[in-house]
This record gives sequence, structure tokens and C-alpha cells, in this order.
Amino acid sequence: MRHHGGNIQTSERLQLAQALLADGRWHTTLEVARAARTEAAGSTIGDLRKIGLDVETRYAGESAEGRKMYQFRLILDYGKKGSPIKTKYPSGQMDFLRTNIGGMAVVKCP
Repeated sequence: MRHHGGNIQTSERLQLAQALLADGRWHTTLEVARAARTEAAGSTIGDLRKIGLDVETRYAGESAEGRKMYQFRLILDYGKKGSPIKTKYPSGQMDFLRTNIGGMAVVKCP
């Protein structure tokens, strides 16, 4: 099946967003936009989902201006060191590996 979200191996925007979310913590729309160097954080999150990453969304309330705010996080498989990141595609369509280097999560793309 062909997806139309982009290719993480060639898209710096997707690589940057995925690297931010790789810690498994909640990140705001603004954080994703800044990390990915884009104004379209929602589209970037959508593209990460299209390529198979399991990104969770939660409502974070309203801003002072009354705008709805959301947060995102990547659902990780916290198995042993070097375990693959959980994706929607168990066939291994996305083949990321998570390792710890000096206490910092690093995601390697093939």
C-alpha cells in the first residue's frame, strides 16, 4: 500500500519531528513546529502516522486567546535496549531502532 505522507529517510522535517517525539514525552504543537522547522505541525504529525509511527494526541486545554491546544507523543516499545519503536505496521515497514547513548534516547534510521 502506498502512503502519501512523505519519506522519513529523505524528509528532514519528518526526521526532526520524530527525533523530538522519540523521548516518549508529551510535546505541544508549538514544540513540534519549532523542532521540525514548519508551520504545519498537524500535517507533520499526520505524515508520521501515515508512515506507521504510533503518535498519540491529547487535548491540553485552551490558550489565553481561546485557541485549543494539543500535545503529542510517540508510543514506544520500552523493551530492552535496541528494541524497535512500536508502529502500526508489525511487518517492519518502518525499521527504526531506539538505543540509549549516555542516557539519551537516539533513534537510528536505516
